[in-house]
Amino acid sequence: MEIVAPAGDYSRFLACIKGGANSIYLGLKGVGARRKAPNFTLEELKEAIDFAHLKGVRVYLTLNTIYKDIEIENLYENLKTIYEWGIDAFIVQDIGMVKFIKENFPEVEIHGSTQMTVANHVEAQYYKNLGLKRIVLARELSFEEIKSIKEKCDIDLEIFVSGALCISYSGNCYFSSLIGSRSGNRGLCAQPCRKKYDTDKGSAYILSPKDQFFNDQEIEMLNEIGVESIKVEGRMKSEEYVYETVSYYRDILQGIYRKSNSFKIFNRGYSKGYFYENREELMNSNFSFDLGYLLGIINNGTFILEDKLTLGDGIVYLDKNYNKVGGEYVSKIYDSSRNLLREAEKGQKISLNKIPKEAFYIHKTYDKEVYDNISKNLKDGKRRVSINISLTLKTENKSIIEMSMGNINVQLEGEILEKAKNPLKEDKVREKISELGETNFYLENFKFDYDGKAFISFSELKELKRKCAQKLEERIIESFRRKVREKVILEKNYENSEKKSELFISVLKKEQYDYLISLGYENVFYKNPDVLRESNLDKAILDNKLCGNISQVLLSKEKKIWLDWNSNIINSYACYVLKNIDKLEGIILSPEIKKEDLEKIDTFSLKKGIVVYGKLRVMYIEKNIDDIKEIYNEQGDKLLLYKNELGNTEVYLDKELNLIPRINEIEKMGFHVIKIEFTFESLEEVKNVLEALESRKGKERTYNYESGLY
Repeated sequence: MEIVAPAGDYSRFLACIKGGANSIYLGLKGVGARRKAPNFTLEELKEAIDFAHLKGVRVYLTLNTIYKDIEIENLYENLKTIYEWGIDAFIVQDIGMVKFIKENFPEVEIHGSTQMTVANHVEAQYYKNLGLKRIVLARELSFEEIKSIKEKCDIDLEIFVSGALCISYSGNCYFSSLIGSRSGNRGLCAQPCRKKYDTDKGSAYILSPKDQFFNDQEIEMLNEIGVESIKVEGRMKSEEYVYETVSYYRDILQGIYRKSNSFKIFNRGYSKGYFYENREELMNSNFSFDLGYLLGIINNGTFILEDKLTLGDGIVYLDKNYNKVGGEYVSKIYDSSRNLLREAEKGQKISLNKIPKEAFYIHKTYDKEVYDNISKNLKDGKRRVSINISLTLKTENKSIIEMSMGNINVQLEGEILEKAKNPLKEDKVREKISELGETNFYLENFKFDYDGKAFISFSELKELKRKCAQKLEERIIESFRRKVREKVILEKNYENSEKKSELFISVLKKEQYDYLISLGYENVFYKNPDVLRESNLDKAILDNKLCGNISQVLLSKEKKIWLDWNSNIINSYACYVLKNIDKLEGIILSPEIKKEDLEKIDTFSLKKGIVVYGKLRVMYIEKNIDDIKEIYNEQGDKLLLYKNELGNTEVYLDKELNLIPRINEIEKMGFHVIKIEFTFESLEEVKNVLEALESRKGKERTYNYESGLY
């Protein structure tokens, strides 16, 4: 099983290497889903690729966002350089990018990001057929669902096993985009889910999940069903966290069982995520950021330790509402008799200097012993790969040394050998050959072909070995280099002829549906789930012309189908791929992008649609959020929560998108369909919207249609 580790910069890249990662995923500056991480320059990335390959480690570049046509095409030169240099895989969200990579860089693997929101075997197999080697499954899946997907399709699977969870399905969150024009689908999420919200039950972090963390039991379960890869989240976390987490999973796979210390480095609470059916521990409503872990609860100035405490450890004092009221690096520890201690053990009753009066909880935020051990390993650790060495020494012939790693072999000849006064001893020769301290290698197998007579000095042998090892390193790096073909660009036609748009209407409520049908409207659909989990495939609506996801399109019994806007289509390349689904008639384009960009999308033989009215759904959550109906953020924005038929929570904007006054403009852009989404509207409000549609007047609210996104 492969461990895929996160590198937000070069120091964390080295932590991945030393921690024992098999592969490392990283981003180019300005590109991918963690654009706020330091990331890599092109030169740093090239250096990292070579260094990793010498260590036997693969490197994956994250392209896990959605792109406009011009952005895809402008990435060509950088991707060409990275491809030629030897990148092992691209991690992709956008199926348009899949097409571009396949045609321009055919020898590289393509992995589907968790941002693709693949949650069932139907979609997984579809992407396999498009040419993907691997899918990173949605993090909301249970073990039984992962097992079912593994049994029913033959694409490699990758599972996130640690780190931050998005409360909404990744790739299906539009909160940051529509509220602040910073899209999670573009790598710039402002993380509004981590903010505190006011509700009728009080104020809390009701949208903030704990981080997930799988232990040996979960890893062994995944290993047993043949999951190819486990993934560690953390490109924004410290190199200490990355090293500890990666090395913990490396130990498990090597049969070494220990307690992880990751929770002592970063902690906003941990759970098993969605792995088991019981998900009661998923959320942390008390705080959404790193506050360390509980060390004790204060009672009259003393507390009983929940973990060992040492001088130099960092602590924070919190009141009953988890507000910070102080903190320090511990300089004095007192036992119950007021004796000074250097350290105190778990279960011991102690006191500290000047505990704030408001303090109720004490959390440890810095464990000196853990950090010291990791710092030592990061400083002293050296990762090597195994090689085989063959040495031939025969009198009156040149010495020959051969080194091999996998299918890469190099050979080097030395000077002609004379007869020795005293024959060489094989164990001594092996000892000298195995001294590879200045290289990236260690000796696994040694073959010595010796006539028992020839002589070579150990200094000459050392130099021969050094040159051969250098030659092997060069050959390893060269083996990853590629040549690229001529740039292939999709031919597009941006001429949009004016059309009379057809009307689609989606509804949440039966009363809305019945009312619209009674008025004679034909294309009226119930709002579909954004995501169909493996265990919910039987809940797919198979007679609906408008589908919320790829799996529903593929399973549908309808002959002419439309794909809804949460498919995140914002470029012509994606449309070109989707047009090959015979029964797909059209696509509702994403409301994340602005008018000028919508005009530059060629949908080819597919028809195109746009949402012109609706309280847009900004989150699809695989959980019921405490039956709360409304929440308010610090800026006073109101959000509406809806529990759907699957028991999940959908979050909607209270302030509706309204492009109805722009319909004349939209029809001139050649849109075949305009879509209205009715969610929480009363029948009277539905009537008012329909009247506005007739007059094409009203108070417009454009969201990203006017402003676009970063």
